[in-house]
Amino acid sequence: MRSGLTYTIENNRLMMVGDLTINNLCLEMMKTWKRTIIKAKNYVNIDCININKIDSSGIAWLLLSIKSCTDRKKQCHILNFPDNMNDLIELYLTPTQRRLFHNAKKHY
Repeated sequence: MRSGLTYTIENNRLMMVGDLTINNLCLEMMKTWKRTIIKAKNYVNIDCININKIDSSGIAWLLLSIKSCTDRKKQCHILNFPDNMNDLIELYLTPTQRRLFHNAKKHY
């Protein structure tokens, strides 16, 4: 059985349900989210409370979202990132990338 990823975007908040993996990242979601970042006044939220699995592609996409916000002088808040997935952050990201990611998680 293949799990998927569904999402909703409301009030500058991305809510995802399922697996944030290379098999489930879709161009439509990425384009819609990028437009949300561009239109946002000060910040956006990515809520990970219903993420079951994440792989290096999912982490890269989260990091790209954070960087996109930073480049536009906006804040990106990562909410409810599962504690059991923090090892992937330490494994895959450079110290500078980890700092960006952990700063995004500090807001809530």
